[in-house]
Amino acid sequence: MVKKGFPSFGITQCGSFVAALKNYNLPDFILTLVANDCNSDLLERGRIDDRLSSMNDAALELLHKVFVDCEEDEVGKYAQYRFFAYVSSMYHKCEVVINEAIPGKSGKNHKIPIAVKLNGMYIAVGFNKPNGHAVS
Repeated sequence: MVKKGFPSFGITQCGSFVAALKNYNLPDFILTLVANDCNSDLLERGRIDDRLSSMNDAALELLHKVFVDCEEDEVGKYAQYRFFAYVSSMYHKCEVVINEAIPGKSGKNHKIPIAVKLNGMYIAVGFNKPNGHAVS
């Protein structure tokens, strides 16, 4: 059992991932998405290095692959994470929602991968083409 605040001696592989990732301005919802995908725990509040340290090895490796190494995957999920982080950085004062159903003019609901809300109104919607398929 390790007490909170007790210094850890030496740097592990995950410690080096945390050291590299804490310099990135990763949005909270990206950390939450990765934690859910990797079945990891995540501190809800706290400094970024504490939040990253609370994640499991698989989540830290995934974040490192996506944001530090800029690797690609077959289905385009890594590119989707980077796209979400990019849109979030453009609209940093706004609320960013993922996989939102937005009603269209005809009354039909459209599932949007990422949307930006300001004062309850949608000001931007985003689609990413990570693997070359058409957007419909």
